[in-house]
Amino acid sequence: MKSIEDAVRFRYLNIRTDRSRAILKIQHVLIGALREFLTEHGFCQILAPVVGPVTDPGIRGAGIVHFDFYGTSYAIMSSMILYKQMALGAFESIFSLSPNVRLEEASTIDTGRHLAEFYQLDLESARKSCQEMMDLGEGMICHSMDAIRECSEELDTLGRHLPSLHPPLQEDSP
Repeated sequence: MKSIEDAVRFRYLNIRTDRSRAILKIQHVLIGALREFLTEHGFCQILAPVVGPVTDPGIRGAGIVHFDFYGTSYAIMSSMILYKQMALGAFESIFSLSPNVRLEEASTIDTGRHLAEFYQLDLESARKSCQEMMDLGEGMICHSMDAIRECSEELDTLGRHLPSLHPPLQEDSP
């Protein structure tokens, strides 16, 4: 593809490529691994809304997508943080994998570090300590990497190799 506009415009054709198939398969395996791990650790998955009257106000300069929804101004969620916090009133530990849309400044397009749309995994637990959540995160990363490593054909297609990781994760010394 020659431009971001072309990549978006021709998504329906791109999905048929070996590269896209490999990415979609790895995404499928990753989502299954995340859901399995978090459910086994007592988390309940919630499905956050995509459209609402308010969204996360702290998205660091990115624009929020507003639109008319049956005569009322609504926003496409840029984060599900408000709903996540409210869900803790119903469940002790929750997670959500939710779509997000953010309109970044045009100058960020060339950096390759900003996505206008992406899926975000959010975790929250009412009674776990910071260290317990960090340990959970390390275990979740290792579990997910193990699952993705099983996608050897897809990783080969993408020219990727994943290292084996084990908790605790530590920085390599120089």
